[in-house]
Amino acid sequence: MRLKTLLLSTGAAASMATGAFAEAHMGNDMTIVSWGGAYQESQRKAYADPYMANNDGVTVVWDESSNEAVAKLRAMNEAGNVTWDLVDVVASDAIRLCDEGLAMEIDADELLAEGDDGTPASEDFGDLLVSDCFIPQIVYSTTAAYRPDLLPEGAPKPESICAMFDTETYPGNRALEKRPINNLEWALICDGVAKEDVYDVLETEEGQDQAFAKLDTIKDQTVWCPPPLSRRSFSPMAKSSWVRPITVAGSRLSKSRTRTSRCCGTRRSSTSTAGSFPPVFPKSVWPA
Repeated sequence: MRLKTLLLSTGAAASMATGAFAEAHMGNDMTIVSWGGAYQESQRKAYADPYMANNDGVTVVWDESSNEAVAKLRAMNEAGNVTWDLVDVVASDAIRLCDEGLAMEIDADELLAEGDDGTPASEDFGDLLVSDCFIPQIVYSTTAAYRPDLLPEGAPKPESICAMFDTETYPGNRALEKRPINNLEWALICDGVAKEDVYDVLETEEGQDQAFAKLDTIKDQTVWCPPPLSRRSFSPMAKSSWVRPITVAGSRLSKSRTRTSRCCGTRRSSTSTAGSFPPVFPKSVWPA
């Protein structure tokens, strides 16, 4: 019976571990929890398959419950039967699980190999090691996309996430992930709060009320979806998701071509991924 789980954080603080690590008393069966889809498949090929090839007798069972990791680990802990070994979660969930004692604390320098130049892991990861219970491994971007065929006649192409809040110019449903990350930051930015002040404002009750009030302005037009959104069609006029799910879903509808776009005063290619912890202000990627 496992009482603690090792976390891989995915996120803008995205992260997800650089390998399959397990507690010493774990057997040859390893349960890894991730987000499903092409993302999880890439993990299988990059991490799990090579690990099993180098460790005879080890098998990996996959679970796609990362979006519910906090609730499920709480339930497992209460039942005294934690069955997960390695879990990929966003950094905010990793911090919560660590604070609640539901994840295994680790020493990065003891568990992870030094860099090629001998630099210890704690120095390599630096500020990304925001918790004692998870290993950062990737960074990613949350993107926004729209359907050109649903763009109102005469309306300009969206160039900012704030188009998501402009129901007059861009009427119709929009899809957002059913979690506060990104949505609260976007709401404040689109309500006039400067980027550099967003987290100071969010620390206050007034700031949180302001963000939710801004989200209330689009609640009747918003479809709240659990991440990842890759399994959903492009039925909304606009949606937010990660780079890969939008590309995959868009290609199925022959709308995978994307162009460089602007967000928060920065231009980046839609084919790149970028981010850092704390949560980045995601770029807006608009298929042409």
